[in-house]
Amino acid sequence: MDHIVNKYFVFPALVFCIVVGIPCGAAAQSRYMGEAYFEGTMDQYIQGNFEAAARGFRRFLEFAPNDFNGHYLLGHTLKQLGDFDGALESYEIALTINPDNVDALIYAGRLLRKKRDYDGAAAHYEKALKILPADSESLVLMGTIRYELKDYEGAIGYCRKALASDPEYYDGYRTMGMALREMGKSAEAQDNFRKALEIEPANAHTHYEMGVLLMQLGENARAIEHLKKTLELQPDYIKAVEGLKKANVR
Repeated sequence: MDHIVNKYFVFPALVFCIVVGIPCGAAAQSRYMGEAYFEGTMDQYIQGNFEAAARGFRRFLEFAPNDFNGHYLLGHTLKQLGDFDGALESYEIALTINPDNVDALIYAGRLLRKKRDYDGAAAHYEKALKILPADSESLVLMGTIRYELKDYEGAIGYCRKALASDPEYYDGYRTMGMALREMGKSAEAQDNFRKALEIEPANAHTHYEMGVLLMQLGENARAIEHLKKTLELQPDYIKAVEGLKKANVR
């Protein structure tokens, strides 16, 4: 759900003023200049020129400091640049402007989880679920937190809720498979990984998790196939490189 433009984008009132010919004044004219920066910056973002896009969004926010989408998209841009602290700050500012934006809540939650701030991440996902109770992404993300805290039953519970909402949400099957694997339920774990791969066969993470399970079961030949597939899809997957070395020496 890595949206380039947030699904709740609202064009500034300035556009209305220009279209209907209402005098806008100096402040609105400044805003109009900001819109010119925004349009050019979106082109930079779409083309993958993230350094230029970050400069552009910051310049735009000088003209429109309370614009939700400016902060939200700056967050996306900084995340692409690996500036996760800056991205989180931008998403949090966006949420002060629009506290009920589910996308921003999820992105901020993901970055908090990356920092291992599980309580902060869960608070964001719980708020998203109050707004959209059946949102499969938020449910699985809650399940992922429970998994990382070794509450495997809790993880499975959230994943089942997500899959009841969207039976094709492959992340639900993968996360549930991971929890089942940790509980020693290997056959059920394999079934869930297979289902995830049926839905999304080119997902590096699922191939890796299946490879880990097969290594645990001593099925090294099959494990190697999945780990190689992981690296074919994502060559910089360090855990898969390490797993492949272990599988090859067994």
